[in-house]
Amino acid sequence: MRALMEGEAAARASRYGEDFTSIFLALEKTEQAAQSGDVAAYVSANDEFHHAIWKTGKGQRLETLLHQIWNGLPTRLPELLTEQIERSLSEHKQLVKVISERKADEARATMSHHIMRSFHDFVASREHTQQAPTQAEGKGE
Repeated sequence: MRALMEGEAAARASRYGEDFTSIFLALEKTEQAAQSGDVAAYVSANDEFHHAIWKTGKGQRLETLLHQIWNGLPTRLPELLTEQIERSLSEHKQLVKVISERKADEARATMSHHIMRSFHDFVASREHTQQAPTQAEGKGE
């Protein structure tokens, strides 16, 4: 559900946005945090990036719903998975490109992919973590 809603927010930003400055600035902050290796700053900049897209889309009801479901583990994923920052930043750059080029359908698909890929990475990491003790126990027998 969140992937669909964020995808729609990206499409709306592409269609209805008049000024993409806040999105560009938030992307720049994510890049700076990634380059410095500051995970906490990256998490904060990532929040700012997504919120800038929602606001640019001018869909107040959608923005309100996204704020309500935003908090939680997925937004803190870079603290759990070291490769998340690099993947996320690459997707953010592609997202800014298609939004600013006013490619609404591509913006929707890119954002939906970004959210779903993050979700799948999280699930895979949890499955790997849960399997690790079982495999170690099996080696001792």
